[in-house]
Amino acid sequence: MLLPLLLCAITPAHCQNHPLGSAHATPEERRAAEFVARAEEELLRDTQKATIVAWAYYTNITDHNEKARLEYQVRMCNQTMRKYFF
Repeated sequence: MLLPLLLCAITPAHCQNHPLGSAHATPEERRAAEFVARAEEELLRDTQKATIVAWAYYTNITDHNEKARLEYQVRMCNQTMRKYFF
């Protein structure tokens, strides 16, 4: 779960979203780059939410926080199944 955050931290900001000056992206390459950008934004958002939910549970173990954590896990699993397998 930390790998995406680590990769963001070590990737130089000036290297992101700037193709080589002599390269011209095809429409397919542009769509692929847009897909990757959307996926990365979604992954970051989901990872941040998962971290908050997990932190709430592990720092205050209650039935309420356990229920919230499990509900979030189920929601994320269902979302993943819909996106990639159906």
